[in-house]
Amino acid sequence: MLKYWINRVLGRPTVRYSGQGALLYRENHRTIRIGVQHLQRVLTIDIGSIISWDDKPEQVLHENERRRIADAVKSVLESQWGQDAEVHEIP
Repeated sequence: MLKYWINRVLGRPTVRYSGQGALLYRENHRTIRIGVQHLQRVLTIDIGSIISWDDKPEQVLHENERRRIADAVKSVLESQWGQDAEVHEIP
């Protein structure tokens, strides 16, 4: 948890659990809730749940931005939490 607060103070992207089946990703003072699922020992990031930033729900993100955010979440999970993660569309 210390890494989370250090990264947040330094303005780096952060991830925290936001209840069962969801993460809260923050970058540049913006947040987005992202669906996740635990499959064995790997956390699966649902790219289909990455739709819009919380502050502008009417602006749907383009596919390349959704992929960038999913990859950033995966990177933060691995470096900040030591959690193996994959990106998939969860049906």
